[in-house]
Amino acid sequence: VLLTFGQLPRSYEALDIMARLLDAAVQSAFLSDGAVAQVQGCLRTIFRPSSSQSQSQQSQTGQAAGKDRAEGTKIKLSLKTAKAAATNNNASSMFPDLPADDSEFERKMLQRVLKKAINDMKEHDPQGLFLNPVTDAIAPGYSKIIATPMCIRAMEEKMMSSAYKSIDEYKDDVSRI
Repeated sequence: VLLTFGQLPRSYEALDIMARLLDAAVQSAFLSDGAVAQVQGCLRTIFRPSSSQSQSQQSQTGQAAGKDRAEGTKIKLSLKTAKAAATNNNASSMFPDLPADDSEFERKMLQRVLKKAINDMKEHDPQGLFLNPVTDAIAPGYSKIIATPMCIRAMEEKMMSSAYKSIDEYKDDVSRI
């Protein structure tokens, strides 16, 4: 039905590719690293704001390239390309306009995961025993026994300032509590 109106938007094509990849993975009960990279590329394509994409395209390739995209130049995505990328473990050939570095995407995902985890920690501590730092006034000699004190509030501050660079750093702080 959708094809009666012409070429599907790129996000629909990426969604179709992602659905086929995941279906094949479920049927074979195996998801390769290449397939994971392709799914990530599809997700970035689907959820990337189009205005920032067109602005970056115009700044990189000039006004003509941005005008072509705005006029609806077709971008070819196909399952054949996805299969070729899976065999080569090279998702960049499937999505050449995406950055090779996923650090910004990973940072945002880490922020979301940590925010949810910290909120869950707060919910599971109804008395607030681990919410605030322990001081020597509350527990005499605490600073002599515990070299690196930690509390949920300090972890939340670290998360808000993007001090956590990996989930392992967060795990270390949880173990300190």
